[in-house]
Amino acid sequence: MDYISPELIRASGELAGHVKKSSEAMWDKIQASKKKDSQKETISDLEEIIQNLIDDKNELIQIAQVYDEEIIAQKITEEEMKYISETIIPLLREFFEDSGDNENLENLEKLSPLLSKDTINIMQLIGFNFKQAIGEPLTDLCAAAIRKQKPITVTQEELLKADREKEREFYKMIQNEEAYERFLFLTNQK
Repeated sequence: MDYISPELIRASGELAGHVKKSSEAMWDKIQASKKKDSQKETISDLEEIIQNLIDDKNELIQIAQVYDEEIIAQKITEEEMKYISETIIPLLREFFEDSGDNENLENLEKLSPLLSKDTINIMQLIGFNFKQAIGEPLTDLCAAAIRKQKPITVTQEELLKADREKEREFYKMIQNEEAYERFLFLTNQK
């Protein structure tokens, strides 16, 4: 399913509403100004229409800028292409090799030729969105590899054992006068 950003949906709605409202309002004003007998009133109405058209133009420029920003956000720059082809793929390859994740390593090897500078340029020219098509799945692959790592868990029993060991070591320390003096000095109690 294609992804359309909320910004583009909002801009499209604004554009459609603005064009409809503006064209209807301009038509009504032009018709009303034609019916006026006074040349001064007609000129005033036409000046107002011109000012409204200028305001509409400015608003349309702002809406167009939203479209531009969205398109620019989806396009990979020359610097990004170079960085991807020379840095990211080797780093991901090393990560998957070190983690022993052969499945994701194989997937990365299949994707690597697609991430050359020339391929990226050609694909973008025909409308391919690399950030959506490859960036998001790579993010998912990395997240899955991280999730596969065994989490560090400490049981209640291990915590109790460590606490008892700490207590034993503390009692040993207070039996040694020099060690106890160092402890008081280090903890600012002396």
